Parts: sequence; structure tokens; C-alpha cells
Amino acid sequence: MQNHTINKDEYLHTMTKKSGVTHIDCKIPKLTTALLILPFALSSAFGDSISADNIEQLNQQRNQYNSYQESLKDAIVPSLSNQKTNEISQDSQENQARQQVERQQADGEGRTEEQIQRQADEQSQDTLQYSQKSNPTCFWVDYIALTSPFPKQKVQKEFGFLQPIFDTYSHRCLEPSDIATLLNALKHKAIKKGYITTNFGLKPQNLSTKRLLITLQTSTISDILIDNPKYARLLRKDYGIKIGDFLNITAIERGLYNYKRLRSVSSRIHLESHLQSSQQPNSQSSLESNTKSNLQTPQSTQDTQSSKDTTQALQIPQTKIHLHHQAKTLGKIYAPFYGAISIDNAGSRATNIYQTSLQFGLENLAGLAEKLSAYFVSTPLWDKQKSSIYTSLDFSMPIRRVLLSASGSYAWYAQSIDIAKNTFSYNGYLANMDIKAQVLVFMNANHRLSLSLGLGKRWAKNYLEKIELITQRRNLSNIYAGVHYLRSFRQTSFDISIGIKQGIKALGAMDNFPTTSNDSKPNFFYTIPTIDASAYIPFGSENHRFVYTGFVKTQVSRTQLYASEKLSLGGIYSVRGFDSLVLSGEVGVLYRNDFSYYAKSVYGVRFVPSIGLDMGYSLNLYEKPTLDKLLAGGGVGLKLYVSKYFNAEVWGYVPLYNPSKLDKRHFYFSVGSMF
Repeated sequence: MQNHTINKDEYLHTMTKKSGVTHIDCKIPKLTTALLILPFALSSAFGDSISADNIEQLNQQRNQYNSYQESLKDAIVPSLSNQKTNEISQDSQENQARQQVERQQADGEGRTEEQIQRQADEQSQDTLQYSQKSNPTCFWVDYIALTSPFPKQKVQKEFGFLQPIFDTYSHRCLEPSDIATLLNALKHKAIKKGYITTNFGLKPQNLSTKRLLITLQTSTISDILIDNPKYARLLRKDYGIKIGDFLNITAIERGLYNYKRLRSVSSRIHLESHLQSSQQPNSQSSLESNTKSNLQTPQSTQDTQSSKDTTQALQIPQTKIHLHHQAKTLGKIYAPFYGAISIDNAGSRATNIYQTSLQFGLENLAGLAEKLSAYFVSTPLWDKQKSSIYTSLDFSMPIRRVLLSASGSYAWYAQSIDIAKNTFSYNGYLANMDIKAQVLVFMNANHRLSLSLGLGKRWAKNYLEKIELITQRRNLSNIYAGVHYLRSFRQTSFDISIGIKQGIKALGAMDNFPTTSNDSKPNFFYTIPTIDASAYIPFGSENHRFVYTGFVKTQVSRTQLYASEKLSLGGIYSVRGFDSLVLSGEVGVLYRNDFSYYAKSVYGVRFVPSIGLDMGYSLNLYEKPTLDKLLAGGGVGLKLYVSKYFNAEVWGYVPLYNPSKLDKRHFYFSVGSMF
């Protein structure tokens, strides 16, 4: 027995190269009674390790499988003269005409169902005889079933997805090449579903019964070992596996996916395969094709081995699963935390452009793959008339396919406004709370599809000096639904999100303000559809790598929105070259592009020159006259990375399209460190 670590993509590539049938030997003593013998070729993965050293051998087996079909008919198909073939074809046509007349007569004679069924069986037998006269290696199959040493209900539950393949190949005449194709189709479907150690084959059987029994052999989980249980305390919370289950790599990968979101823990799996001897009776008909009511449950090899004991020694493939969770440490101390600090000038001129950002997170303290993160941003507070504070707290925890999260944020801001040659302090706060569930619907190496549902609350108050502006008070509720799809291959990825947010009258939400025909106010029961897409495309070598990143954000709402729900343009993270929030509206599109070159790292220092180009469109449906709807800007920048703990960047921006002479921003810098 050997130990081995497998990668799913490599394993799938290897298994698809490996044939389930290596040889067919057919003897045909009679046209109506044929014995088809196909050796049951099991995957060597059940008893041995799969490694790169085996790939050449597997390729040779695959080539043998491809070549055997070409020589199959020459080995087992007797030659028929053209004259005999024509006679059989003519007999078949006459028989079909006779059957049609008899069926029409049966409708008028009122035959019993038993008589009609008996006649149908006779006609089926005639069809079988004519088919075999036309092609002696063609065997009529009405019934296809799986046989295995596992419980019937368990096989039906796990391998029910094979039923459409059985239905396709039943009630027809199958040549040996068709049967080989059937076995390959079953194997490829099972591997695609994650059953990477599953194989299908045939044992000696009499096909004159019109029954085809396919033997299933797959690996079961014999043990699950966790090297550091404190990092994964509840195995079943993340990994949908237990001892005795059929080995399915997909269920294991989903559990690993929950831990890959953590920065302080790295996870991997190790599979160890072996054979377990067991004395068990044969189990038949684990999964069956659709059959007529007169067909009985088959007894595996009963026609040829009825005198033998049904109990035999079985070699059951089994797999041990080793789960490795390696934690981040400082020296020898477990360090389940991360953080970052930065200083930049990304703020708004209205509340001071200079700001300090702090981020701190804790992970997996309870061993549940949970994550708690806090974020804090503040401008200098010595000027009370021109400052802002933002803070947020987020918690998330996965349970199998579902990622549960809760978040809250609070923002306070103050700025000066001029009214009738007087300067007043305008200040206020905005608070949010959201609960969200994201369900992973489908995932493999290249695709990921998830659905999201959420519930949110919004509170806001604004003051002019110390007088509250009642019309700007907010106490709102909303629900959210969305779908997210990610497509990745190699290092390239594309993703798209489609969502809709709906304001609701629940959880204490306030009513709309009264309006008149000459006065319109925001509708708190808004509907906001959104479509967002992004791309990450690297090319070149590791030492000289180019990367394109881009995203498109769209919003379309026919409802009048309040300020925080509008799509806003301008600022470092929107259309570069403009001050923050210079343009906003109910309808809008933002398109950003970045082209970066990652130069070769020298002594741990890497320079990344970049070019950015942005465009934005925003339409305010309820304000007249409106400003120009289109903005465009861009810039060039240089990023600096020193090891993984220090980074800095500097940019020069320029507006490219600004007909309304909106506020501009030409310079941006950021200096930060992370741990």
C-alpha cells in the first residue's frame, strides 16, 4: 500500500484516460442464445496509488481500448452473403406488416391485457431474432441494472444520476461496441460528479434473457483523520462526508473551500487507498432501467452459476482521508489574526481629503472557519467643521454550502456650507445593518455559481448646526436577492452578478413623505436592479507579467431614490480625475480599466507601473435641469511592494471629458503596511 496526494484536475485527467473495458471475448452457439463475456476490468487506483509515474501506463491502456473496437467485428462477426441478408430483410418486412394487422384486430376483438402482453413479448422475441439474423453480434436488451456489494437504497441514492444513460441504451439491440461505449459513458458521468474511484464492468452472463447486468465498484471512506482537530472542530459542518460513504471528491472540495477564505489557515487533503477483504453476498439490481411489468428482478449470473454459493470473498476498495490544517504562527504561537494600516488622500474635499485607515481581523478562534473583521477610517479631527469617521464590523461563518454573514456600519460626517453669506455646520450620521445568506449552488475547478438573499436596515439623521432636518431623516428596510457566477481557467477569471434590492414596509420602516403635484420626494419603497461584471486577465511570465483588471457596474431604477442609494460617480474608486460624488442618479453605468506591468522582483522589491482609464454615465430622472451625464478620466501610477508587509503607490490623474467643469483631482498617494 502506498500513500499519495492527489489533485482533482490531475486525477480526472488520468481517470478519463483509463478504459473501463480492456478485452471482449464472445461466443455465439445460437442466434437466440448468446453468452457475452467481458472481463471486469477494475481501476488500479483501488489497490495502488495514482501518481504521475502511472500516466504512461494508463495512456497505453487507453490506446489498447481505442484499437480493440476496430478489430472487434472481424473477431466475432461471421460473414453473411448479400443474398442471405436480402432474404432476412424481406422476412423482417413481412413480419412487421403481419404484426400491424394483428394489433388492429386485437383492438376489435377485445382481448385481455394478458393476451395482448403475451403477443407483445412474442413480437419482441421475433424482433430480437430478426435483429440477430441481420447482425449476429447484436443483443437485444430490455433491462439494464447495476450490481454491487453495497445496499440497494444507498446505490440508488448516490448513483441515480446514471438513470438517463440506462434509459438511452435499453429497449434496443446493442453491439459489443455499444456496450463498451455505455460503460465509458457511465464512468465519465461518475467522475464528472466527483466519484473519482468509481468503475463499471461486466461479469459472465447470458444475454439471451435480454438483461444486461453492469457491475459497480467504487471506493468507500474507511477513516477520516484530522491532524489538528482544534482548527476544524465540527467536521460535518463543512465536510459533507462520513465513514462508510462513497468517496466523492466534490464533497471534500466544498469543505476545503470554506477554509480557503481564511488568511491564517491553509488546508489540504491526502488520500490513501487500500483494499479490504469482506465476505458478503452478491447484491443485484441496485439501479435499474425502465422495464416492462413482466420483467423480473435479475439474479446475477444465476443462469450460469446457480450451483455455486452466493457468498464469496470480495475485495472492497476503501480510502482513508487525511485533512491537514496548517495555521499561521508567530514563532511557535498560533496567530489567527491579520491587520493593515494605511495613510492616503482618498477622502472628499468637503470632509478633508487626508485619512487614516485601520483594519483588523480574527479568524477561526472557535475552529468553525468563522471570520470577524473590523474596519476604521478617519480624517483628522482637529477641524470639527470638516471631518468624517467611518467604522464597520463584519462576521461570517460557513455551514456546508451556505455562508452566513452579518455586518454593521456607522458613518459620521461634518462639513461647512454657505447660506446667504453665512457659514453653517452641516453634520449627521448614517448607520446600516445587513444579514445575508449566500448559497453555493454549483462548484468545480472552473465554475462557481451562488445565490444570495439578504435583509437590511438603514438609519440616518442630518442637522444644520443643532437643528434636525426632518425631511432627511431615514428609517428604512430592504430585502436583496442576487445570483453570482464565476468562470475561471488557469489564472484568468470572469464573474458576473445580477441582483435586485427592494424597499419594504417592515421592521419599523417609515412611510413615504407626503407629496404634491409640484413636489416630488424620494420613494422609500424603491426597486433597484443591478448588473455587475469584472475580469482579471494575466499574461506573460512570472518575472514579466502583465495584468488587465476591469469591472462594469450598472444600476437602473425608475423610482426616485434618496442620496445614499443613487449611483455616484467621481473619486479615487470611481471615475478618476474628479472629486468624490460629483455626479449621481437613479440610472448609471461605471466602467473602470487598469493595465499593470509586474516587473521582476529584486531583493524582495517589486515595481508595478500602471495605466487607468475610466468612464461613467449617470442620469438623475427627477432633477431639472440635469448636469452632463457622461464623465471620463484616467491616469498613470506606480505601485511599490516590499516583501508582503509594505506597499505604496502614487498616481497622477487627469479628467478626459468634463464639459460641466466639475471638481477635479489630479494627485493620489497611499502608504501602508499589513501583517
